[in-house]
Amino acid sequence: MLDDTVVHHEQIVHESLMKQTFYLNYPRPPPKQRGNWSVRVDAFSVTMFNVDLKASWLFNVPFSFLPVSRVVLHLTLKDPETCNTRICVHGSCRKYLNSPYLEYCQCEENWSGERCNVTTRCSCAQGGKCIDQHPTPICVCSLGRMGSECHVLLDSCVDVNCQNGGTCLPLDERQSTKFFICSCRSGYYGSRCEHASARVEIRFSDSLSPNNRPLSTAVFVHFLELKFDSPGILFVQNRLLQQHVRLSKTLLAFNNDQKYLSSFILLQIFFEPDNHGYYIAAIIKSNVTAILAIIHESNRCPHVNELLLNETIREYPPKKKVKYYSRACKVTKSINCFHDEAYLCFCYKDRLPDCLFF
Repeated sequence: MLDDTVVHHEQIVHESLMKQTFYLNYPRPPPKQRGNWSVRVDAFSVTMFNVDLKASWLFNVPFSFLPVSRVVLHLTLKDPETCNTRICVHGSCRKYLNSPYLEYCQCEENWSGERCNVTTRCSCAQGGKCIDQHPTPICVCSLGRMGSECHVLLDSCVDVNCQNGGTCLPLDERQSTKFFICSCRSGYYGSRCEHASARVEIRFSDSLSPNNRPLSTAVFVHFLELKFDSPGILFVQNRLLQQHVRLSKTLLAFNNDQKYLSSFILLQIFFEPDNHGYYIAAIIKSNVTAILAIIHESNRCPHVNELLLNETIREYPPKKKVKYYSRACKVTKSINCFHDEAYLCFCYKDRLPDCLFF
C-alpha cells in the first residue's frame, strides 16, 4: 500500500499453522508522488455463501527505496479492539492487532472511504466482499469461486470426502498441484483427516493449586523424543499451549500428526506469569496411542539449585556445577527429576542423574 491506496495484492486461502510465501510487487514505473509504504493483512472468515472481515494488521516498510524487502510474520488471530476516537459514519472503529495505537474504519455493506461515508456498488458475485482501497474494487470471493468479480466456479471439493468431521477447503488459484485441503478437527490428521493423533488426558491433583487458586495462567505440554543418531538430546516433537487452564478439570492434549505418544511428556505450568514449574507427566517405553496422566506435586522437577545444599556450589558456573549433580538425586528419595537452564535430569534407582539436553 502507498498511504491508503492498494497498489498490489495477493489472496490466499489459509488454514491454521499453514506457512505461506508470496510476493508483493512495487509498481513499475514507481509512482511519482511520495508517500509511506506499508503491508496490510486482512483476515476474512469465508464460507460458500459469505465473506466476513475479522481483523487486520498493518506493517510499515521501513526502507521503501530498496528493490526488495523481506517481511517475516507470525500472525495470531483474535477479535480486534473497538475504539471511539475515529468517526465512522456507516461503520465501526477498529484497532490493528499489531498496532493498537493505529485505527481504521470497518465499513458496512455498500459503504467505503476512510470514514465509511462514500456509497459503493459492489459487483462481487455470490457473497463476495469488496475492498475499496484500490483504483478498482478488489473482490474477496466466497469458497469455490474465483476471478476479478467472483463469477468463475472452482469447486474442487465436489467429490472430496473429509473424514471425522473435517471440512474441505478449495485452495486459491495460485496452487498448481493441489486444489483443496481437508481442514481437520482437533485430534485428527491426514490428507482426508483419516488418522487420529495420539492423546494424553491430564488431571491435576489438589496439591497443585497453591492457595486454592483455581486457575493457572498457562500450561505448556511438551512432547519430547530421543533420536538414535543424537544421543543425550531431547527433541521437541510437539509443543502445545493451553491458556487459563482450570486445574479442577481434565486437560486433553494431542500429539498432533503423530500416531503414537512421544517417549517423554513434560508439563510447564505457570501459576503466575513469573512463577512456573516443570512436571513429568509420563515416560513411555512402547508405542502408545492414549494415556491418562495424573499430576501430583511429586511429579515436579525442581531447579537444581533447590537441591544443592552448598551455597558455594550453587554459585559455580554451569560447566563446573554439573559435576555435583549426583548430590541432587541423593537429597531425598522422592526426587525423580530436576532441571537447570540447559538440561532435564532424571534420578533412577541407583540415585545417579541421567541428564538430557533440553
